[in-house]
Amino acid sequence: ARTGEERARAEEIAEWEREWATAKERWIFDRLVFGDSEELIVRKLNLSKLVTPRAVAGGRAALNARFRWMLGESIFNIDFTMMNGLAAITFEPLPEDVADLGTLIRGDWEKLRAAAIEQLGPPGKSAEFPGAPQLQRGGMTVTDVWEKPGRHATLGISEDGGKCSATLRISDPARLAGR
Repeated sequence: ARTGEERARAEEIAEWEREWATAKERWIFDRLVFGDSEELIVRKLNLSKLVTPRAVAGGRAALNARFRWMLGESIFNIDFTMMNGLAAITFEPLPEDVADLGTLIRGDWEKLRAAAIEQLGPPGKSAEFPGAPQLQRGGMTVTDVWEKPGRHATLGISEDGGKCSATLRISDPARLAGR
């Protein structure tokens, strides 16, 4: 039998789940909603079935060092942009040499693209996977764009100093513009 404390915790979690479900149409990723506080992001992701914690429980790590999303064998670090609450979320694996563009990096990109389509539907605009000559040096070469009211998502390849990684960014344009 559960202790009173365990039962109270289970009831608290069930209440959170019901509350979060009322905002389902606004979810941007696994129950996260633009405007969520750092505390709420941690609470939601600690109960997530999609992401896993990176830091030791109880350790006070920065939000961007706390969670990762695993897609098959690929591990994507999660970076949160906070501006009056959650304004953007970026998924990116550790960068690889540009020589691996057609293999490791493309594999990560394919996994991220499939997951993005599952979460966001088909992209509004798409381009071919880039070759090394097409990469925007020191930036992101965008392959797919999703634009919905209050939500903008881009998928592509980020390049920095000869290292590349597949990158998915979901943002709230109004919040990022400071409105």
